[in-house]
Amino acid sequence: DLYLNIPFVSAAMDTVTEWRMAAIQAKNGSVGVVHRNLMPLRLAEELDRTKFSFIRGINRRPVTVKPEDTLGEILQRRMEKGYAFESFPVCDSKNNLLGLVTSRHFQRHKKDLSITARSVMRPFGALHVAPEDTDLPSAYNLLIQFDVKLLPVCKSKEDHTLIGIYTAKDVDYVMSGKADLYSLDTNGQPRVGAAIGCIRDPDTEERIDILSHKNANFIVIDVAHGDCKAVIETLSFLREHYRDALVVAGNVSESEATERLICAGASCVKVGIGPSSICTTRVVTGIGRPQLEAIMRCAKVARRHSIPICAD
Repeated sequence: DLYLNIPFVSAAMDTVTEWRMAAIQAKNGSVGVVHRNLMPLRLAEELDRTKFSFIRGINRRPVTVKPEDTLGEILQRRMEKGYAFESFPVCDSKNNLLGLVTSRHFQRHKKDLSITARSVMRPFGALHVAPEDTDLPSAYNLLIQFDVKLLPVCKSKEDHTLIGIYTAKDVDYVMSGKADLYSLDTNGQPRVGAAIGCIRDPDTEERIDILSHKNANFIVIDVAHGDCKAVIETLSFLREHYRDALVVAGNVSESEATERLICAGASCVKVGIGPSSICTTRVVTGIGRPQLEAIMRCAKVARRHSIPICAD
C-alpha cells in the first residue's frame, strides 16, 4: 500500500538516515528509514523535522507561537529546531488563531527582539482565513485572489480554532505538477519510515506509540537475524494494537523464514543476511546465503502471498 516513484530505500543506520537524508529521499521519490539508535524523544524530533522539511498541501500541524512569546524567543526556537520557514500563527492556549507573525515583523523589529508577538502580529481581523472544508484547488484560488503567501484554515467564521495552514509555494508545487515525483503521504508531507527493535526491549512500546502519533508511514523491525521468536512476538503485538500499521520485518534469507514472517503479519519482508564481506552474522549465527539466491528464494514465497520484499 505504499508506492514509490523510485524503488529505493535508505538504510536504518545511524551513519546513513536521519531527517536530512529522509527528506532528500522523499524529494527524489524514494523513502528513508530513520535509525533506532536514538532516545525516543529524539526519534520524535527526527520524524517531525522530516515531515516539516517541506509540505506539499495543507499543514495540519503548523508550528504556532504564544502571544506573550518575544520575537527573540521565536527566532531562537526556529534556529534550534532548524525550521526553514519564518511565519508563525499566533494562538492562545485553546489553539484559537489570534494573528500571524511573518518575516517582515522580524526584519522590521530586528533592533528590539524583546517585543512580544501580540504587539506586532497581524491580527485575526486583518487576515484572510479559509473554513475547514477548503480543499487544495479552492485554497489555490483564494491565495491568488487575495495575493497572500499564507492562508490559515479555521473551523468556521465563528470558531477560530486553527485547523491548518496553506502556503502559496506548497500549493503551487502541487497544482503545477512539480511535486509529482515527490514521495508524499495523504497529508502532502514527506513519507518516512522508522526502525524499532523487538518488543522485549524496554522502550519499544514507547517508540511504537511515538511512531503512531508522529504519522510514520511504516515501521521497520530492524534486527540482524529476523527469523526468531522475538520478531514474531513483535509482529503479533503490532497486529493486535496497531492493526493497520505497515510493517517491514527481517532480515531473512530463506523461503521458510519469509513464510513465517508473512503469516505473523509482515507487510513487507527485508531480505539479506551476511551477503557482504564485512558482515559477521553468517559466521556468528550460521544463518545466511549469497544474496541473489536469497532474493530468489524469498521472492518466490512472497509473490505467492502478494507481499513485496526489499533487499540490500
